[in-house]
Amino acid sequence: MPTEKDNVEVRLLFFGKARDIVGLELLKEEIPRIITVKELYKIVFEKICPPLLSIKNSCILAVDHKYLNNCTEEEIVLNENSEIAIIPPISGG
Repeated sequence: MPTEKDNVEVRLLFFGKARDIVGLELLKEEIPRIITVKELYKIVFEKICPPLLSIKNSCILAVDHKYLNNCTEEEIVLNENSEIAIIPPISGG
């Protein structure tokens, strides 16, 4: 059974403006297996990708194709190679 202290390697996928700012499409990082949505947002934007702080409030995170509500303390369980998509607002014509 997973414990809170376990870390897993996840894949961060960057789209649109987030990809432009970071200069990457994919980044692999280790983060806690069991984490709240708020903690996940904090780790992604403040520790892993601080350049994205300027667009944090307009981005949505999705874990394995499930959109997350950044205002919740809901706990999620990540798996090895879970995909965390950083999705900024869609723009263009």
